Amino acid sequence: MRSVSRITAAVATTMAAAALVPPASAVTPGEALLTVGGTRSLDCTAGPVLSVERPGQPTARIMLTAGHCATDDAGWQADAVYSSSGARVGALDKVKLAANTPGETLAGFIRMTTGADWATVLVDDSASGAVIDTPDGDVELTGVRDYRPTGLKEVSFDNAGDPICKIGLTTGHTCGTQLFRTYNSVYSSGLGFAPGDSGGINYDPRTGEIIGITVENFGAVGRTQTADAILQDAYGLADGEVATAAQVAH
Repeated sequence: MRSVSRITAAVATTMAAAALVPPASAVTPGEALLTVGGTRSLDCTAGPVLSVERPGQPTARIMLTAGHCATDDAGWQADAVYSSSGARVGALDKVKLAANTPGETLAGFIRMTTGADWATVLVDDSASGAVIDTPDGDVELTGVRDYRPTGLKEVSFDNAGDPICKIGLTTGHTCGTQLFRTYNSVYSSGLGFAPGDSGGINYDPRTGEIIGITVENFGAVGRTQTADAILQDAYGLADGEVATAAQVAH
C-alpha cells in the first residue's frame, strides 16, 4: 500500500513551457512538489535539502523524496521535479522502490512494507531547507539522524516512545510517537499521513534532526523512510558517517 502520494492530471504542456524558463528558487519544506515524467505527474511534499559529500564525486545539494513519488511498479519514472508554480526544482538522480507484485506471498508483502521507498533529486539552484514553518513557530533542522545499524531483517525498539513530527502538503504539521524501526523504516502512531504528504520531512522535535521522509501508512501506523539509509544506499556513505557527510543546506 502506497497511499500518501497524489496522482494529478497530465501536465506535460505546462512543464514543457516551464522548462524554457530559468530555474527559480526551489520549494521549501512542506510545499507542493510535482514529480514529472512524460504526460504524468505526482503531487507530493517537498523534502529536506542536504549538502552531501559524495565519495568520489563533487559535493551536491540533494533533496530527498519518496520513491513512489518518482516511479511505480508499471515502469513509469519521473525525470524532473517542479514547484506548484511550474518552476523546475531539479533532476531525478537515484530512485529505489521495493516491488509490489500482485498475488505475491506474505514474504513479498513484508518486503514491500519494510523495503526501500526513496528517491533523490539534484537541486538546480542554491535552495536551502534548514527551517520548517509550523503553527507553533519555526523549527530549525540541525542534521540527519544516524541510527545504530540494523540487519535488513532486524526489528529494533530502541526508539520506542520517542517523539516524531512531520510536515505534509495535505495534513500540515503533526506530531506522534515512534514505535519501532528497521533498516529502512521508522514506524509511528499519531502523524496521520494522507495522500499528498509523501516525501515530507519527519524529524525529532527535541533535537531538530531529520529522521526521514513520509512514505505510507497502515491505518493508524505510519511508516517513515529513514534518511540515513537513503544516503548510505544512494551515495555509499558509511554507516556512522552520515551525520558529518550530509549537512542541512543553508
